[in-house]
Amino acid sequence: MAACTLQTICDAMDKYNRGAAAPGKECAAWKSFVHDCYTHYNVSPGDGSTSEIEPSQNFADYWLSVSRGENASWDPETGAWITIDPDGAD
Repeated sequence: MAACTLQTICDAMDKYNRGAAAPGKECAAWKSFVHDCYTHYNVSPGDGSTSEIEPSQNFADYWLSVSRGENASWDPETGAWITIDPDGAD
């Protein structure tokens, strides 16, 4: 994947959050993304400096996969965290 800015990921996650995942509210994936932005880059997604930050490849790959609904840890329709039962029961 070519390098992208944090703003690119913010836009993708915002579209995901406002679209299928949580129209009119914030889904859990969005809240976790915001937390990761603060933790890793000390910015919020609405901060003007996100267009100047090139995130790590792992960060970009992870959150872009969430925004596309392709991450097994997040429900693509609701943005909820998917928990796995260690005993294999659903």
